[in-house]
Amino acid sequence: MPAILQNLTFDGLLTAASTLRRGAVMLLLGHSDTGKSTLARALVAGRSPRLRHPVDGDSEGLGDELIATDLIGLVDTDVGQGSLAPPCAIGAAIVDGGVSSTVGMWFAGDVTPVRHIRDICDGSVRLLERLRRHNPGLIIVDTCGLVGGKIGLVLKQRLIRVIGPDVIVAFERSNELDPILTPFTRSKTWSTPIWKCVPSTEVGRKTPRFRRRYRAERLAAALERARSVTFPLESRPTVDDVVGLVAGLVDSDGFCLGIGVVEAVDEGKVVVNTAVVDVEKVVAVKLGELRVVAPGRAGSLPQ
Repeated sequence: MPAILQNLTFDGLLTAASTLRRGAVMLLLGHSDTGKSTLARALVAGRSPRLRHPVDGDSEGLGDELIATDLIGLVDTDVGQGSLAPPCAIGAAIVDGGVSSTVGMWFAGDVTPVRHIRDICDGSVRLLERLRRHNPGLIIVDTCGLVGGKIGLVLKQRLIRVIGPDVIVAFERSNELDPILTPFTRSKTWSTPIWKCVPSTEVGRKTPRFRRRYRAERLAAALERARSVTFPLESRPTVDDVVGLVAGLVDSDGFCLGIGVVEAVDEGKVVVNTAVVDVEKVVAVKLGELRVVAPGRAGSLPQ
């Protein structure tokens, strides 16, 4: 059967969220500054009715009585303006009693999804797998505000398909999400409910200057107390000059332990300025496309 469309108010979304099954995945879709993060914060803060789920079987005479759970999983897929990972990466966290704990990050390579759709989609799936180990009552996937053009269309449709959410929350002002959602609303095999909500006029709008400053602050925070660390490099980078590029330091499972900035490259080695503590867990240095230091020739490696 086709997807079920419902038009809800913001308060209606909060109430509807309490009816979802335990472990449900809610994907948030919409342009920048339409209320996606506001909804996520409201659910995490418990302003919605507490999430409830039936007890499996009869436990101490409770039978089918409902009990509450506060544990919420978050996935932030915004590589430029995310809050759970540094720029160029996406992240996931578990929120328990208002306390957020990062469970993983995935390096995409830039602060824009262009040329990194596969990395964002693959990383989102892997982060969801990690979150499910914590058995959260609800998992919220917050997406970036790019919804127009070919890149926005392909990114959001692929995310929906690979994640397979239990519900899609679409914040839109005038049907601007129809190009993304139409294939799902017309499909005879896709039955995921879609909750549409008109953004509140009270949702603040961030200026491009604010977004640039926020990104710069997040990058600086990720590199605070950084020092130079030398890592093996299996092959010579194809980029002509990699000095100054942001790089992801990846572990054996493919997850990002943190980021750094390339300082020098030489035969089989790369020097990265990074704040990552567990450098012994790094098995690969993944070069990104964001350059934060002016181009220059690779210097000599320290002896």
